[in-house]
Amino acid sequence: MNVKELKNPCTMEYVELKKLFQGFNFPWFYNLTTTPGPEGRVYLGEDYPFYSHTIMERPNKNPGFEKPYSTITSDHFKPAFLMLQQIFSHNKLDVEVVYRISLNVTFAVPAISFKKSNYHTDLNIPHQNMIIYLSKFEGGELYIKDDTEEIEITPQEDDIISFDGDLQHCAAPPVGIERRMIMVVNFLCHQ
Repeated sequence: MNVKELKNPCTMEYVELKKLFQGFNFPWFYNLTTTPGPEGRVYLGEDYPFYSHTIMERPNKNPGFEKPYSTITSDHFKPAFLMLQQIFSHNKLDVEVVYRISLNVTFAVPAISFKKSNYHTDLNIPHQNMIIYLSKFEGGELYIKDDTEEIEITPQEDDIISFDGDLQHCAAPPVGIERRMIMVVNFLCHQ
């Protein structure tokens, strides 16, 4: 399974953006579930809610929702993209295109009966995933699986995990009072 921990250079731009994202005035938007079902339907009781701030919306090939292009949806795109370029460069990644940049926040959900969100892939086109952990929290494990194996990763603040986009993944909610804040990036490298 192609899963890597990337190096985080923790540049000044990264530190400043992280402060902004963690601030009291940063806008977050409520989502009922982490993985909508077919045609956008939500299956209550099988997943947990979260907050997001989409910086660049993904292309979509799902029937009824076709949009074969990414869309910049936040004024924070330029500083976020600069920060990502620094991370890509530091890790010697030759990125051809970035499809999506999204910030997600989850909280402890004590009333749920399941231990993690639904397994899913982010895009139905070739891509890589990168998850940047922007806050300190307990729990919030990342699970990645293929047809034969499942791995569990216990991330720490400022960790960066990258893996093939065709691998199914999901996450456990954090425990306690801290929020699990991440940046999800879908991209494609030159072959």
